[in-house]
Amino acid sequence: MGFLDSIFGKKTGLQQAPKPGDAKSLYKLGCQCYEKGNFAGAIANYTQAIELDADYELAYYNRGLAYACREDYDRVISDMQEAIRLKPNWPEVHYTLGLAYEYKKMDDKAIAAYSKAIDIASKRMKGDRSVLDDADRENLKNIEALGDKLLAEYKGMDGQTMRNAMERREKLMAKKR
Repeated sequence: MGFLDSIFGKKTGLQQAPKPGDAKSLYKLGCQCYEKGNFAGAIANYTQAIELDADYELAYYNRGLAYACREDYDRVISDMQEAIRLKPNWPEVHYTLGLAYEYKKMDDKAIAAYSKAIDIASKRMKGDRSVLDDADRENLKNIEALGDKLLAEYKGMDGQTMRNAMERREKLMAKKR
């Protein structure tokens, strides 16, 4: 199984062509390149977005995914760590960091990252809003307003991340015994 096959997530569906020059537009261009398999182009656009907005956690996360496609796990680790610095309670980032550590045979660090992903996802699924930042709280409020089906999907994403992390963590821990 490949690195990205292990990551749970949805592709970004862009409706209009972005305008170059601002971080959000460059990020969208990066997403378009990524979806087409142009990982060098994705990395370049995400990097430019980060140069314009050093706190753009999505750009770090997605650039890390593009680096993963090129099997550059040191850069994956670096970008995931920066995304975590900016948004510490994002379970998918901790999970992806765990995958990168696992691919680098850094099992103890992988187990720790998977454990963190499990902890955060579990708390989010239980409705613990202390692990949400302001943007997450606002998004959750909007999701709740749209109805139970969307809320179940939101919690399902956390559940999938948690199950994936638990499975990989247990595999690594069994290997250590």
